[in-house]
Amino acid sequence: QPSTLPMRTNVAFADIAVPENTRGFDEAPLTIKGGNVLVFCDTHVPHHNRLMLKRAIYITRRYFPHVEDFAVIGDSWDFNLLSRHPKDGRQEDLDESLELGAELYRNVGDYFSRAHVCNGNHDARPGLKLDAPFSLKRVFNSAFGQGWPTCQMNISNLDYMYVDHDDPTRKWMIGHPSHYNGAAGTTAAAIADLEQMNVATAHSHVIGMQQSKSGKYIGIDVGHMTDDSRHYYIRRRMTKFSRWNAGFLIISNGFPHHFTERWSDWANLGC
Repeated sequence: QPSTLPMRTNVAFADIAVPENTRGFDEAPLTIKGGNVLVFCDTHVPHHNRLMLKRAIYITRRYFPHVEDFAVIGDSWDFNLLSRHPKDGRQEDLDESLELGAELYRNVGDYFSRAHVCNGNHDARPGLKLDAPFSLKRVFNSAFGQGWPTCQMNISNLDYMYVDHDDPTRKWMIGHPSHYNGAAGTTAAAIADLEQMNVATAHSHVIGMQQSKSGKYIGIDVGHMTDDSRHYYIRRRMTKFSRWNAGFLIISNGFPHHFTERWSDWANLGC
């Protein structure tokens, strides 16, 4: 039977109802002013590397006292219990992990004026487990409760942020890309040419520096700040991937200073 519904020939897009689900789309990336910041990543609480965190604080305060900001570019927590991957090794206690993460940020925050934190793939696990939006800000609210750090906390659900500088050649994009390359610095250098600024990345857990193909920018894989001996899947598996290396980065006046667990002279540096 022919349809009795009236035919519309002047349908406008505005006539079609589109569900409103734009949460997060209007979030602006964090920007750190002045070109001075301590950058670290991949603490994977409760497996964080306490010695390297102490070194990061000491080096910053001892040799770069003008640096009043620190940035954490992803994977603050491990959230192994919430992973969709098969569970192996000792499972963490979720309450304990949140409390330890809160303690970490309170301790580090005592030495700085401002903290800047962006998302990582492990940080996103609560939302994936719930199959519902659960922002990184909610994770930190759950961890801190009433006891927030003394420093100003800036938290982004995006996985990157910027370090600004008056000189365009000293500007940085820092973050936790969704992919990585075992060849240290490769991913960061590729992003640097795309974004037309220097780039420092997390996620790979390796350390390295590489110039971009254009030769105009530098890409750095920062390393990690976790205790790799406490990650069971690292001990269990035979793999061709590059071995993990701990490290942190201090950007001072737009210039990078990279410190690594194996290749920095800690004795002469005093820690």
